Amino acid sequence: MQATSEGCDAVRKMAISLPGSEVRGTAHPNKLVVVLESADSRAIASAAHELQQLAGVLTVSIVAHLTERASALSDTE
Repeated sequence: MQATSEGCDAVRKMAISLPGSEVRGTAHPNKLVVVLESADSRAIASAAHELQQLAGVLTVSIVAHLTERASALSDTE
């Protein structure tokens, strides 16, 4: 996502309150990567929508979406 400096601060504050979230900075001071993990893809879409509504947020994009069966997570090879 890309935002003004104030928008980045707001995103950090909101994102850290979301369960399963992680905020990463980038080389660009006004861009952040927010990693969201959830058992429900609707929750991720909802969080992206909420982030987009914050003052100062310019863009929010979901760039990757991975779905795995819970049973596959416990499989070892």
